[in-house]
Amino acid sequence: MKPKLIKLQASEALNKLNEVGNEKVYLRSSDVLKLFSISDSTLKNLRRNGDLPCYKLGGTYLYKREEIEARMRKLTKDEE
Repeated sequence: MKPKLIKLQASEALNKLNEVGNEKVYLRSSDVLKLFSISDSTLKNLRRNGDLPCYKLGGTYLYKREEIEARMRKLTKDEE
């Protein structure tokens, strides 16, 4: 169910990501929450299920920008 949520919001999130600029190589959870307009618990479920690739550094989850962008591009192509 949640992957459908990301698929529906992928093109909007891709636009937001492009507006932010390329200064960040890694995104924090708060950045991803804003991109997809999802709750913290939804993000935790997406992480746990492997729907969004992430890395853990200490107690912080980081999301590689290019992996998130590639995932969103794939989802937007699947819509066409």
